[in-house]
Amino acid sequence: MDRQNPVRSRKGPLASLPAFLAPPGRLRRGSIFAPEHVEAMAYGHPGLRLAAAFGVPNRLGFDDVCLAVVGDPSFDAESLKTTLGRRLGQNVVVRIVLVDAIPVNAAGKTDRVALRSRYAGTI
Repeated sequence: MDRQNPVRSRKGPLASLPAFLAPPGRLRRGSIFAPEHVEAMAYGHPGLRLAAAFGVPNRLGFDDVCLAVVGDPSFDAESLKTTLGRRLGQNVVVRIVLVDAIPVNAAGKTDRVALRSRYAGTI
């Protein structure tokens, strides 16, 4: 076998590697947002106790960034929305959903799949 040429079948190469690996997260208008990144930017906001970011499909077929929030009575969702818009970029709209509790899976991690299915089509 010639080392200069890849192994080929009659229809082309037998295997290939992707040119790059994409990080996990949600693609929003050309940007990828990791849920942990959005959550980190939200923490520290007055009245916020817990937050879980997840993607929800919109009617155009793209994912909108959504943030489920457990807050104190003093929590102001509009103020957090403004803060996140400033930190993530003005073209990013984060949908905020107030919840009583953040769902967790059997491993004790945030159940983003449950959040996505719960709010798909409602936001």
